[in-house]
Amino acid sequence: MVFSKVIYLHLQLFLSQSLTVELWYAGGSGCI
Repeated sequence: MVFSKVIYLHLQLFLSQSLTVELWYAGGSGCI
């Protein structure tokens, strides 16, 4: 189904974005 594929792509984008933000935040805080 096209609808589920769109949701899957949105989820992937959201997860990759949040992961990048978390890594950037942790690096900026000096946790790494």
